[in-house]
Amino acid sequence: MTLYPLLFMLLVYGYILLRGALLIGKGCEMLLLIYGPGFIAGILIPIVAVVPHVIVIIASGTGVDIEEVTHSTQVGMGTLIGTSLML
Repeated sequence: MTLYPLLFMLLVYGYILLRGALLIGKGCEMLLLIYGPGFIAGILIPIVAVVPHVIVIIASGTGVDIEEVTHSTQVGMGTLIGTSLML
């Protein structure tokens, strides 16, 4: 691939992640306002916060060849580790 399609995919991926994070944050705030901090803050919000990470790992693990799946999953896990460290 050339540089421009890669930059385009990077920008689209970043925008989708940003929108998803904002929506999850707003939803968590609404849940806390409605139900209070008991069950919601202790159990539900951490589970909802992990959903995007799980989706990235599952999407990176799709493929036909076992070597391709292994490599893609390693790249997906590395990306998640990198984003977690950056936060």
